[in-house]
Amino acid sequence: MPRTPLLHPGAFFDERVPNLDVGRALVLGLLLALVTTAGAGLVGWAFVDALDVTVTVDNPAHSPDWVCEQQAEMFTDMPTPSGCGDDVPETVERDLGELVWDEFVGLLPWVFVGGLLAGLGTAVTFHVLTALADGEGSFGDTLAVTAWGATPLVVQTVAGVGYTVFRIQRLALPSQPEAAVERLATLTTFGNRLPLVVLALVVTAWQVSIWTHGLHRARNVSFDAALASAGLVGAVSFLLTLAG
Repeated sequence: MPRTPLLHPGAFFDERVPNLDVGRALVLGLLLALVTTAGAGLVGWAFVDALDVTVTVDNPAHSPDWVCEQQAEMFTDMPTPSGCGDDVPETVERDLGELVWDEFVGLLPWVFVGGLLAGLGTAVTFHVLTALADGEGSFGDTLAVTAWGATPLVVQTVAGVGYTVFRIQRLALPSQPEAAVERLATLTTFGNRLPLVVLALVVTAWQVSIWTHGLHRARNVSFDAALASAGLVGAVSFLLTLAG
């Protein structure tokens, strides 16, 4: 069975450096960004699906009173302009989840782009940190190591999305919009997020292991220097997870 960086990172990079497949790493980065975006979309869908409440909003088909009055004065012999009749109410009832989803969908492309930029930024950070330790090798190799080390995020995303959706679907929500949103916000408390925090810690340690072996071989730096670089990035990543 061929060795993989997920289970045998040392042997994997020993066999492939300095001939890491940068193209495969780029494809892997795209797939990881897609998985992250899909995960965010699923959580968002579960969130808005749970918001089975309505809110009163302005009716976009209703014209303001001043417009109706102005048109009535200018066109006295014309029928009532569109949006000015009594049959067009000033407000309408809308599903809160639908309104939130319309806004949320527009953010998903930025989640995808953000994932790609985060991967690129991580690779640049690794390249700079290992350069300070007299590292050698191309940026392409650093990029490949970065992508392979990010692969455990798939496990974190799938498990995290599953857990979050499970909790959302079993959360009893009140009928008042403000109270419903507050109840959903309780999912972000540390106690409710504890399983996700533990998972993030395990995944971060897994990533650090892959990055350490990869940087040690691909950048030809000492194991301690590689571990320091990987550990620093991993610690920052974990702290950002806690903050999120």
